Amino acid sequence: MFDEVISNDFEVFIARPGEKFKDRMMEDADDGQARTEEVLVLCATHIGLIKRVPVGTVWEKGKKQKIMVLKAKVLLESFLNTVLED
Repeated sequence: MFDEVISNDFEVFIARPGEKFKDRMMEDADDGQARTEEVLVLCATHIGLIKRVPVGTVWEKGKKQKIMVLKAKVLLESFLNTVLED
């Protein structure tokens, strides 16, 4: 029974290299600060976790809302600039 809850309600995700940084889904592993400028992901360091919960009534079967449980941690391309400057 427990395996059914995990497989049906949770979704693991990972940020892909070259993808745009999304503050609502990702966290900068280098400093943890939110980014306002458009930056790209260099690589993922940790996976993220989303929980899917039913929305509405039983009659709206199949509709689910996604809730962020754990943001994926990433290194951004800007991280290379700080490493190369040092």
